[in-house]
Formats: sequence, C-alpha cells, structure tokens
Amino acid sequence: MFGEGFNLPTLKIAAVHSPHKSLAVTLQFIGRFARVGEANIGRATFLAEPTNSQSEISELYETGAIWREIIQNLAEGRIGAELHVREVLDSFNVDAAPDMDDFSLYTVRPYFHAKVFGTPDGVNLNVVPDFPDNLQVIFKGISDPHGAAVYITREAVRSPWSSDDRFTNVAYDIFIFHHNRDANLLFVCASRRPAQLYTRLARELVGGRPRPLSHSRISRALNDLDAAEFFNVGMRKRNRMGRNESYRIIAGPSADRAIQDTDGRLFDRGHCFGKAIDGANEITIGVSTASKIWSNTYDRIPELMAWCDRQAQKIASGRDPITGSRLDLLSSGEELQQVPAGVIAMGWGIGPYRDAPPVFYHHGDGTFAEASLLDFELVILDSKEGRVAFAVKNSEVEWHGVFSLAAPELVEAVSEDEPDLTVHVHNADFPIAEYLNEEPPTFYCADLSAIEGTSLFRVPPDLPTIGDGSFEVVDWNAAGVDITKEKPDGGLRLSIFEWLQNRLNASGASVVFCDDGTGEMADFIAVEETATGPLVGMFHCKASDGDRPGNRVHDLYEVCGQAVKSCVWVRPERLLPQLKHRARLRGIVGYVKGDEVEATRILTLQARQQVQFVIYVVQPGIMRDDRDPPVSNLLAAANHYLLQSGVDQFSIVAS
Repeated sequence: MFGEGFNLPTLKIAAVHSPHKSLAVTLQFIGRFARVGEANIGRATFLAEPTNSQSEISELYETGAIWREIIQNLAEGRIGAELHVREVLDSFNVDAAPDMDDFSLYTVRPYFHAKVFGTPDGVNLNVVPDFPDNLQVIFKGISDPHGAAVYITREAVRSPWSSDDRFTNVAYDIFIFHHNRDANLLFVCASRRPAQLYTRLARELVGGRPRPLSHSRISRALNDLDAAEFFNVGMRKRNRMGRNESYRIIAGPSADRAIQDTDGRLFDRGHCFGKAIDGANEITIGVSTASKIWSNTYDRIPELMAWCDRQAQKIASGRDPITGSRLDLLSSGEELQQVPAGVIAMGWGIGPYRDAPPVFYHHGDGTFAEASLLDFELVILDSKEGRVAFAVKNSEVEWHGVFSLAAPELVEAVSEDEPDLTVHVHNADFPIAEYLNEEPPTFYCADLSAIEGTSLFRVPPDLPTIGDGSFEVVDWNAAGVDITKEKPDGGLRLSIFEWLQNRLNASGASVVFCDDGTGEMADFIAVEETATGPLVGMFHCKASDGDRPGNRVHDLYEVCGQAVKSCVWVRPERLLPQLKHRARLRGIVGYVKGDEVEATRILTLQARQQVQFVIYVVQPGIMRDDRDPPVSNLLAAANHYLLQSGVDQFSIVAS
C-alpha cells in the first residue's frame, strides 16, 4: 500500500486486483504510476481483470481500454457535473431564519422518493405551501430557472412519556418540490410522507386539488429497463373487501418469478421494487399505487431533480412498460379517460372499513348531530357518460355530489346549498367532498368493473356462467306476493319483505336481523347453527320492475351492487360489532327473531368452527330459464366477485 507522498517515478507497472469504486481515488492511484516529470522513465503499464461494475470507472477495466483518453473524459465529465450542481444550487433565491444564514444546500442529500401529481394548469412555486401549524419554516429556497422549491421546517416534539417541557426533541424535515414543465408533473419529495400532507402542500402550488397519477400511468416509470429483477412485489386482490387476503407481498431474490399465470386473473399489480439496467447504469426503482416512485439513492438536490426529469419523460411517453419479468402478468389497470355511462353502484373505499371516522352535521332544526361514516349510504342518482351524480345520505340528511374528470375536483358538491357534512380524521375536520377526494369511493360499472380515482380495473373476460343450481325458483303468485312491491303497504298481497321475513322466522335460523336502512349490511341477516359450524345468510331484496318476471338486466343492477358491497361484512370480527351497532340505531327494525345474546353466542363459535357465509339476491323479476346474455354476464361477474372475496355461496331467489 502506498501512502500520501509516495514518489517513485521509475515504478511503471501496476497490477490492479481490486478496482477502486471512487473516481477520485482511482485518479490518485493512477497518478502515482504515470508521472512524466523525469527523463527516460518510460510509459506506465497497468494490468487488471475485466470487471462487471456499472460505475463510471468500469470502462477503465475493459479489454483494450485506452486510459489516457478515458481518464481525461472522466475527469472532464466529473468537473462538468460539479459545475452544474453548483450552478443549480446557486440559482436558488434563499430566505432563511437567522440561525440558518450559513446553511448551504450543498450539504443536503435527500432520499430519492417522490409523490407525483398531474398539473395540467401549471404550478406556481412562488406560493408558500400550507404547512401544518406545528411546522416552523426556517429555510426557503426557490429556483425559477430550474422549477424547484426547497423548504426546511422545525418542530418541537414533546416526549410521549412526560409532560415536562424540558423533555422536548427538535425534529427537522425537508420538503422539495420540482415541476417538470414539459410533462406537466409535480414531484414532491419529503422526509414526512402522510398521504394527506402531500396533497395539502401541493394544493396551494397548483391552485386547486392536485391529482395523483393513475397506477397505469405511474407504472410507466418502468419503461426502458433491461434485465429487470424485482425483489419486493405487492399484488392487490381485485376484491379487497372480503375475508380472503386483500394484499399479497412476495419478497426475496427474483421475487417476481413466484408470480403465477393464474395470479393475473385474481390480482392487480400493487407496489414493486427492484433493480435493472437503465441505459448504461444499474439502478433501483420502486413504484406504488399511491402515485409514488423511489430509488434506493441519496444524492444532492440537482441529481434528484435530474432523476425526476428522467421519470417524467418516461411517464409522458404514453407507452405501457414491458419489463420482461413476470411482473408483466399483473395488470396495473387502465387510466380512466372518461367516466362511462351505466355506473350502477358505489361503495366506500377500504379505508373507512378499517377505521370508520365520525361525521358531524346539523338537523333541520339546527341541532348538532354525529354518526359513523358507515351509517351513511352511497346511492347512484344518475349516470351518464362523463359524470355520475350520487348522494351521501342517512335518515336525517342527504348530500348530493358529482364524480367527473372534467371538473377541477374529481368529486364536487352539486351546489353551494348542500348540507354541511364534516368528516373527522386524524384530529382534523374535512368537508365530505374533500374527504371523498382523498379516500375515493369505488364505482361499479354494469359489468362490475371498478373505478378507483382515475384508474379503471376491468373484470376478467370469459368468466364461467353461473349455473341453474345457484337459483331457487319461487311461485310468487301461489305465495301471495306482489312482485312489484318491495316493502309492506297495507295491501292484500304480501310484499317481498313480508314474504322473506315470514320464511326466515319459520326457518332453522336462531337469529333474524332486519337491517333495512341507510348504511345497511343487508336487508335481512339470518344466523343459523349447523353441524359444520355457524351459517350466516345475507339477503338483498329488490322488487320487479314489471308485473311479470322477465330477463330485465336493470332489475339486477341495484341488488347486485348491494350484494357486492356487502361482502365487506363476511368476517365475524366485523359482522358482530356491526350488528350490535346497527341494533342501537334509530329507525332500524333490528332483531325479529332471537337477540344479541344469541347472535354473540353463535358467532363466537368461530374460535372452533369456521363461519360460512351465503349471500342471496331476492329478485322475482328475474327468471332462471332462458336468461339473456346481459343478465348472465352480470350474475357471473357478481358470483366471481363474491366467491373471490371469501363468500361460500352466491344464490339467486327468482322466478
């Protein structure tokens, strides 16, 4: 080993057995053997094994490399890059707190992680983002020429184990905003990463609500990669509301090779993280459904901006990525170009079911009220190409909204006169429209394809047709039922509700619960003890649109939508608490057979026996025989959705 100051110009032969990874150290090493300051000392000779390194100095170790030319080019490239870094950093107009006067952005090495928003109307980086009150901005730097803004914040965080102010920590965070004007994309790189914080900060810069990219669009960051290998892959179950797994993660070397051909019918692509060759460089790259991209890299701000610009170029290309790995078997959905006509149902996203937030509103007389978000019902009022009108309602208040891609917000109130519905989340209050933009509901098309935000996830083609064995045929006339009457009206003939309640009361079910009302799980829920364990039947009723049965697909839209949404409750740990909650609500009939004690006793048997769930659609307007293709296709899609959600059986009570 040669230390600093080693000087033996006549030593001209070196064997490199372990190449240095740093260009600076490599140049210093070469300089010790390539000195030319004395006469008659000859040319230097270096011997080395070829290397597979992807660093900037790898070409030095290729066979036949001419070091004199390569070293000069590498040195000039490094000097040029350093000059560019300083030019970019010097372009920032800085406003700093007194104790930050001597701070230099040159010392910052952010992690390459960004949330990406589409900004068709441009970005104004001179507007200060709406930082939370607990964050004090101590440094602001804005570079108009390079479309970037940097903020550093300070926060005093009291120790969780003492109320004494002496035990207070100081937390610092950095927020970097970069606008790629060519692609109309805003990259937000922050050391704090709550989803709602990203949107809050970006909103002021874009003058409205910034829209995250669809999963298919953000996935274009995987374009132009060679030798892609993914070692962490997430697979999103298409039907995430049931009791089966909703998200599967595969981790390990070449994890993508574990993806099976059949997974493409059951799962969509979730997040992915891996490595690949991008041009001449080996990179790491990650993409998530939350419109985020990242690389396992720390570097200076100009390098981060250049990285964002490369991703923006790929995202704007319009090309769907083909990685050459088995990740390609999983769909990333489609970017929603237009809201289609014929949306038949909608439901809450998965977030409210994990932790249902409270909603505050006022009665008609001005008194204050509170309810769980899940006690509100989402109802389609009108659906046509370009927009869906819907309502959020319970028995006391009704709010009307519109879902559209043409408006500044995906979800907006129909008018300024809509009642105030305020959702309380994470110690903050959000108007219902703002909440629905942050937690997009799921809209279901006529074939049960799902719309989530700006992404469209289609139902797999060629689903197996539902068999006649899934139908129960009832002679409604002989049963004395008016098939056009869903609820009792005092008439001579029974309504569908009355017929079903009489039947369930006479059945072997120990518990029958009528949950008819806004936010219902099902019209009727029956709990029965069987030899193989508890059996829960969930019944959804709908009256016929005509006096006689037929094959009218519109008779199925609403009731199939209700059935699909109800699969979120096919988990005993969710069903039982919700039964208890619903029984205490005003306007709910509740137990018509058995009681809460009996329901609790039976459903807690799941500790020893698996609870079985059967979902029933009761629709006299549909006939088992001679079904038209639209009817068969809708029932096949509902059957596929429910069975993949963990429902044991889907049955249709029809004519």
